[in-house]
Amino acid sequence: EALAASRPWLTLRGSRPWPEVLAAQERAHVVLATSVWDNAQVALLEALARGVPSVSTRVGDAPRYLLEPSLERFCVPSGDAGALAAALAELGGAYETWRPRFAANGERLRAIHGNAADALMELVAVA
Repeated sequence: EALAASRPWLTLRGSRPWPEVLAAQERAHVVLATSVWDNAQVALLEALARGVPSVSTRVGDAPRYLLEPSLERFCVPSGDAGALAAALAELGGAYETWRPRFAANGERLRAIHGNAADALMELVAVA
């Protein structure tokens, strides 16, 4: 919280309802997933399945979500802020090139995972 207070561009909002997270991802140009916990990377899978360009830490299944080898550069070692910044800069610098590649990756993820989002929403609703 102290670190966020020194950055006017950063707002901590705490835990958010899953439908709110999904809605935010749908409006996003890029998703940044810096989790060190592998179970949090399901949010990354949701974004990538929608074709949203993403930069993430190499935690849990995150590397397996990038089916196109050229996208592997956007999954960086955990704890390496410089690598995260470099990946974001590369993505932003050639966004029009990378966006279609993420969209194609999303199509392949949806084909593989099928109705996983519906099943997950049902689990969340039960909890």
